[in-house]
Amino acid sequence: LVPMWLAGQQMAQQGATRDMPVEVLIALVWGALVGLFKAERLGYIRLDDDLLARSGVACWAAFRPDSTPG
Repeated sequence: LVPMWLAGQQMAQQGATRDMPVEVLIALVWGALVGLFKAERLGYIRLDDDLLARSGVACWAAFRPDSTPG
């Protein structure tokens, strides 16, 4: 998780993320990632490259500073 933390710190310093601790952002992204793979393993969804890419876009939209929550 150290590479994620370092990247998050750099993005936060550049103003590229919401104003919240990097550790919180990492926990939210990690939870989303684990949730996707768990849902696939349990047979609820089928992951492919396209769905993973769209999921990444959705996660980024939740954390970028110019998106509106809700």
